[in-house]
Amino acid sequence: MSASPAVTFRQWTGAGLVLLLCWGVQAWTVSQSGDPTPLEPLVRNRHHTVPQTDRCAACHTDVCRNAAGSPHQRTLAPASDAPLRALFAGREYQPTSGGSAVAFEERDQQLWMKTASYPTPLKVDWMFGSGRHAITPASLLVNAEGQTELVASSVSWFASG
Repeated sequence: MSASPAVTFRQWTGAGLVLLLCWGVQAWTVSQSGDPTPLEPLVRNRHHTVPQTDRCAACHTDVCRNAAGSPHQRTLAPASDAPLRALFAGREYQPTSGGSAVAFEERDQQLWMKTASYPTPLKVDWMFGSGRHAITPASLLVNAEGQTELVASSVSWFASG
């Protein structure tokens, strides 16, 4: 967690602009298609008894074998994962350029983030990043319109070396 908040802010701002651009292009493309047919999911049964990777491996053994243990497989993990919680729990960070301090605490095997930017502690739901470069905690919040929003922490863990 040695990166400066300014670098982290620039990285998130750049990533946000790229995502916004992609979303805009997609929205424009869909609006121009004139195809009112809704997209249908290819897999309709949500109650499979076979794990997703095993279902895929039935036909795509080589692809699943090559992906096993790859950074992409570890890009998104629940924040309840004990080794990931340990990277943040009990730590506090104060930005060098001002701004709100961020503190992490563990309660009932869950990670919580406290900052003056929010009136109450935020439960950390997800950890983004494979751990090869960085991991960033993120929370899911429901806004006033009832939509789910992702709140990424201003603090990330960075791999040493």
